[in-house]
Amino acid sequence: MASEAEKTFHRFAAFGESSSSGTEMNNKNFSKLCKDCGIMDGKTVTSTDVDIVFSKVK
Repeated sequence: MASEAEKTFHRFAAFGESSSSGTEMNNKNFSKLCKDCGIMDGKTVTSTDVDIVFSKVK
């Protein structure tokens, strides 16, 4: 059974991507996840910070 974190990941990974299986997340959806979860506040953690993290771990 998938955890809530896994379910959330799959929902964000597939968001706006009609052909996505929800197993991989693109930068746009990772940014949306960070913004919607309150990680990205625009001051301490910016969209640039989130983009850098994504590019380093993809």
